[in-house]
Amino acid sequence: MSSRYPITKDDKLTPRTGLEIPAVILFCVTVALFLFVSGKMGTRSLGLFIVLMALVQHRQGRIPYGWEGQPPSGYLTGPLAMLVNVLVAAIGLAVFVWPEVAMGMFGPK
Repeated sequence: MSSRYPITKDDKLTPRTGLEIPAVILFCVTVALFLFVSGKMGTRSLGLFIVLMALVQHRQGRIPYGWEGQPPSGYLTGPLAMLVNVLVAAIGLAVFVWPEVAMGMFGPK
């Protein structure tokens, strides 16, 4: 029987979404685009990655927060979680549509 929050050997809760492998693949594709195609294509891929992760969070209906490496201190839920997901998706869409602006903000000066 599988649990959504299985206990690891370190007694830490680790959520399982079923999207760990696709997320790693998309991350590797994004890095490859930055390295082998262009910074602009890598930035567009990063924007797409941000939008997709916002959609995953929206599907889950809650956003965990707390210290890294520890069980979540709590969760954002309801309208606040929806607002945060909409804002994150809008930022990802802006990065996808205007990669030059994002590269100017986050790239080397």
